[in-house]
Amino acid sequence: MFFQLGLLLRILRGMGFAGVGRSLYSNAADYLLSCLSNLFLKSLK
Repeated sequence: MFFQLGLLLRILRGMGFAGVGRSLYSNAADYLLSCLSNLFLKSLK
């Protein structure tokens, strides 16, 4: 039972979690970049 669960988790981590982590990371990076650019534009005005 535990062996099957570990195998399933490993498969999920290989497939889904990599994509989810990558999309989360890219979303966070986009958000930070937009915040920084907004602050930069406000400081210029």
